[in-house]
Amino acid sequence: PQKNWMAFEFHHAKGNRPILLYVYSINPHRVVHMHSLNGSSLNMTTLCVTKHQPTASLPVLWKYDSPRGGAPAKLVHTVHGYRFLTFFHSPHQNHVTYIESYHMGAYLFNPQPPFAITHITPDLIACKQCYDEKLGWTYKAVDYINFPMGFVVRANDTLFLSIGKNDKSAYLLKMNKTALIEYMVPVESSVVYTNPVWT
Repeated sequence: PQKNWMAFEFHHAKGNRPILLYVYSINPHRVVHMHSLNGSSLNMTTLCVTKHQPTASLPVLWKYDSPRGGAPAKLVHTVHGYRFLTFFHSPHQNHVTYIESYHMGAYLFNPQPPFAITHITPDLIACKQCYDEKLGWTYKAVDYINFPMGFVVRANDTLFLSIGKNDKSAYLLKMNKTALIEYMVPVESSVVYTNPVWT
């Protein structure tokens, strides 16, 4: 899990330059800052922690087991205002065959502390090529690996998402950013922790 941190640029009101922050985990949604300690080593500070609150419309945040990191987050304009958008993956095991597949989803989070998740895709993001049985069985116990690497958004609302496929190849998925965000459902979150330095 340590390799799945998602970076994003945060423009703090007290600074002139953006600060690089990381989503350390998704649920709870933990945002950390790595900074230099005495100029020789790195120190990690937790800035904020929020957690999904179950609701009737969203009893679990993600139904394909534990969501993990993926693409760096980008600040985008949405119908909900400016939000950070990111794509994640989750290893999900079939309870009949015990074969695991990696599924992808996306979510939005607030651009200011405590960086709570506001919306998430209710189901996986997929394409026919991602789950073509001819390309399955990546490893003995893993059928498909679809891992989101990064994305760009064009001025015409077209979004291109690069994904790693089965640790062997790559795909570029094309989608409409507005349609993706309209597909998302609201998320209720509670604040678990906020670093007083950042409030």
